[in-house]
Amino acid sequence: MKMARIRGILCTTRAFSGSNTSNIEKKLTSPRLNATSDLNYTIIVNPDSGPGNDSVPNDDYVPAIQRLNAFPNARTVGYVRTNYTLRPLADVLQDISTYSGWANSSQGIEMHGIFFDEAVHEYTPEAAEYMKEANDAVRAASGFAGEKTVRTILEIHQHITAHD
Repeated sequence: MKMARIRGILCTTRAFSGSNTSNIEKKLTSPRLNATSDLNYTIIVNPDSGPGNDSVPNDDYVPAIQRLNAFPNARTVGYVRTNYTLRPLADVLQDISTYSGWANSSQGIEMHGIFFDEAVHEYTPEAAEYMKEANDAVRAASGFAGEKTVRTILEIHQHITAHD
């Protein structure tokens, strides 16, 4: 039996306003995440089923995101719900814009891209166009660091099974 080599770890976090900042930082910045690790971490940042209603994350998230972004092997990506393309595209694009705007709002909280949750798993021309427009918005946004990671659960599953 061929053993798969682990190349990276995907993890998510969600906290609510009023949560203790040190607890959020502890959850988001595990001791295993360090600059000498040979694993890459993609951390899905989800303050409120997306970026929330404000232009920046609440004060509970800012220090944790700053610490995560200091690690060379960590990529922070913002959580965006698509509801299987039933969510209005304008709302998805607004979430992308909000996450992109974090780079201009506070030092060190820029995201490296977007994680699209509830992405469709069956092809239709309409769904493909919806996701293409969402992906294009991420790639065109100026506020994302690095390679502008765009991921969906389907892509992650395909990547994992291709390397088994």
